[in-house]
Amino acid sequence: MISERKLRRFQVGLLLAAGALLAFYWFVYRSLGTWARDLDKPTAEAWKRLVTQAQTNSHVRALDEAALLTSVQQLRQSTTLLQQAGQAAGARIRLDRETQDRLGQEFQLLEFDRHRFQTSTELRQAAAAKKVQLAEAALRGLPEFEPELTPPSLHWAQLAFARQLLATAIAAQPRAVSNLTMLPVKTHLSADGKTALLTEFPMRLEATGYSSNLMVLLASLPLRTNELASAHLEGIPGKTQPLFVDRVILKNSPASLNESSLDVVVAGFCETPRLEATR
Repeated sequence: MISERKLRRFQVGLLLAAGALLAFYWFVYRSLGTWARDLDKPTAEAWKRLVTQAQTNSHVRALDEAALLTSVQQLRQSTTLLQQAGQAAGARIRLDRETQDRLGQEFQLLEFDRHRFQTSTELRQAAAAKKVQLAEAALRGLPEFEPELTPPSLHWAQLAFARQLLATAIAAQPRAVSNLTMLPVKTHLSADGKTALLTEFPMRLEATGYSSNLMVLLASLPLRTNELASAHLEGIPGKTQPLFVDRVILKNSPASLNESSLDVVVAGFCETPRLEATR
């Protein structure tokens, strides 16, 4: 049996432990609780202000589930429209079949030079038929081989754009086409910067004539063969590509009060062929 003395010691120990717990609660735990509440006060007050403002702000109230679902649906519709616009733009700038086939073949410099000479001859004949003064500087401006242009098959697209630009200018019948300059080719990369998506071929054209003829030239540039008739413009043989106007200067000609001079920079675009496709 437990002796009376041990039982008293045990009871005294329990009383001391209970007193220690009570002292810890009163002097430590309550003090820590008060200190924690004081620390929480700025956060609690900020949260109350946020809730109050959210309840009175119409934009925040609109962020319920239904509004968010509507926004998601609208974003998906916008993405679809953007994709459709990209597909339409891609179809619009697609090169004619002959030039596309050449882009996919191995580049032959002799064949390119022969075709360049043939293009120059045809343009000279067309200018004579339209009684347009086609300066030699304009014909010399037709693209020549540039080793830096890769893949080399892109020379065919550049020549096609230059031919169509001069053909469009001749069809508008200005008095003279004085100059054609090939500007540096630009490459447009994908969002990650790893893939060449489009190649841009800027060109500068200078012409002189009546303002009405020069306006016809500008109006014809972005149109293709099947679109010229709808715009009540004269058809241009082989005008299969839209040419986008970058900048234009139209001013009175110093040589004649009845004429104007046109200085325009246009660009043609084509999808950049893969190097593997040109081998």
